[in-house]
Amino acid sequence: NVVSDQWSNPTSTNSLAEFIDRISLSKTYGIYHYADKGVMSRFEFAQLIAKVFGLDSDLINPILSSDLNQVAARPLKSGLSTQKIENELLIQPPSVEASLSNIYNSLKS
Repeated sequence: NVVSDQWSNPTSTNSLAEFIDRISLSKTYGIYHYADKGVMSRFEFAQLIAKVFGLDSDLINPILSSDLNQVAARPLKSGLSTQKIENELLIQPPSVEASLSNIYNSLKS
């Protein structure tokens, strides 16, 4: 079961590390948000993982956050805007699907 009402942009540690490396070598200063491209629900992310890794997505069921009875409140929308790095630094984050494909391909080899 995966929540369908919490939205974010999942980010690969590989693409985040590449961004950190690139920005650390530049003379850029300031606060920048980085995330892979594509805001989606956690349920959609789980379905995308199943697709990329060739898993059975019928095993993934959508639920609401309220069904979890979590002690700590979770934000329903927590995606990051990457407009600043795209416009000022001309960095285009990869899509979530491209990052997942890279992970899958690295595991296959």
